[in-house]
Amino acid sequence: MPLARAFDAEAHEQGTFQYGCFSTGLYSCNADGVDPVHCIDDHEGHAYHATINNPKAVPDGDYMLTYAWFGGEVVDPIFRTFALAMQ
Repeated sequence: MPLARAFDAEAHEQGTFQYGCFSTGLYSCNADGVDPVHCIDDHEGHAYHATINNPKAVPDGDYMLTYAWFGGEVVDPIFRTFALAMQ
C-alpha cells in the first residue's frame, strides 16, 4: 500500500493479498557455506525462494510491505514490515 496510507485501515483492506510459497523454489543450501542467510535454521539443508513481481498497474512511489512467516518450530507468526520504493 502507499506509504502515506500506512495507518489507514481501508488501504489495508484494499491492498492486502495472500501469497504462499508452499514448497516453491526448493533448493539445497547449508548454514556453513552457500546460503547462510536463508539456511541458518534449517537442519536438512533446504530452503525456499520465490519472487513476487510488482503489478504493472501500480504507480511508481513509496510503499509499505508487511509479511507474516508461519513455519518451522515457531509457535506465533513472525511479522516484518518495511518501506520500499517501486519504479
